[in-house]
Amino acid sequence: MIFAPRALWVVSLLIGCATPSTTTVLSMQEVSCASCGTGVVVALEALEGVTEATFDAPTAEVRVRYDAERVDMASLLKAVESEGQKVVPGEGKGSYVGGPEFSKDMDVSWINTAGDDVDPLAHLAPGKFTIVDYFAEWCGPCKDVDRALIDIMKTRPDVAVRKIDVLEWDSPVAKARLSKVSALPYPLVFDPDGRQVEAIAGKDLERLSSALQPRVAP
Repeated sequence: MIFAPRALWVVSLLIGCATPSTTTVLSMQEVSCASCGTGVVVALEALEGVTEATFDAPTAEVRVRYDAERVDMASLLKAVESEGQKVVPGEGKGSYVGGPEFSKDMDVSWINTAGDDVDPLAHLAPGKFTIVDYFAEWCGPCKDVDRALIDIMKTRPDVAVRKIDVLEWDSPVAKARLSKVSALPYPLVFDPDGRQVEAIAGKDLERLSSALQPRVAP
């Protein structure tokens, strides 16, 4: 009688008992913010047979690993719907709710793409208050700040906005400029002389409005 080495026997046993695993990607539709993806992940991982679910904020996609013998696509979709969200199977189809639009006559520009680093000081508007706004498409509070800025700029031609898309926390611009920043949006406010007068991590509309008030000389 010939016995297989113990190590080979253990490996064979593990292979024979391994649970078949399937991975799929679900693209979320018209998501309002990244926290919606977090809720979907929790709902999916609560399903018996789902071993892992992860949300990628920049693409609005959820990657799910599960036992196809215990969970089917219909169950995955139902779990997502229980969170009030919609998804479609497949990559490259994720989307976010669009933010408010600035009027064409407002002094607004987007000065980077795809998370590239950029020097904000090179883009200040001479003679105006300039708000350098670090934002991301998946950031819900960023859209609230945009709405506030639009209201301000309707009556303040002396205010300019420069938008910097962070994309994700490990992008080049985030690593270079936001290593000590705890939340988005992150607007920096510069006065008409180019001096920084405020830096706000997160949504604080009162501080933003206050920073834009002209300083009265003593």
